[in-house]
Amino acid sequence: MLRDGTLKNKKTTLAFLVVGLTLISMAFVGYASAAEELPGIPAVVRAHGVAIARVGENEPVLMPAHMALRGLLFKPTKIENLTVGRLAIKDGILVINETKYNITRGIGALVLERHDIILTANGTSPSGENFCMRLRGKWFKVPDGPILLMNMTGTLKFENDGKLLLFLRGSIFPKPPLQQTT
Repeated sequence: MLRDGTLKNKKTTLAFLVVGLTLISMAFVGYASAAEELPGIPAVVRAHGVAIARVGENEPVLMPAHMALRGLLFKPTKIENLTVGRLAIKDGILVINETKYNITRGIGALVLERHDIILTANGTSPSGENFCMRLRGKWFKVPDGPILLMNMTGTLKFENDGKLLLFLRGSIFPKPPLQQTT
């Protein structure tokens, strides 16, 4: 029974590794002409949940967390046996316990067959300290609509060794481009 769980974990790790390497390689390969033709669909990611911090050996500290991101959702691409929809995060905000953190850029991916979502974003705290936010989770599509609902867990890691655990629930709202009437 332990071997089956270990094999499943290895397959999941391999899938995340393939998606991650694909996202990184897409940044270095020249997709400029494709991006000019079809820049992607504007999308808004909103989530809320809990941030957990450990202070010394005391009980964990629970804090409310809210996130809003703006980005572009690109047409899905077939990568080996997975179909991946890329998400380019332009900017956003993360509010934890009334402290606002600016998100300056990031990337993400939606794995269509497995209903996985991966988000990685960088930003700055109000004091100017850099941070990296990494989230992963599951998503599902609302019937008869373009809205995607998701559950995500991850970390918010600060430059000076600070770290918060995040549990978020949210949605992605793709916004189709406006049609021009002539």
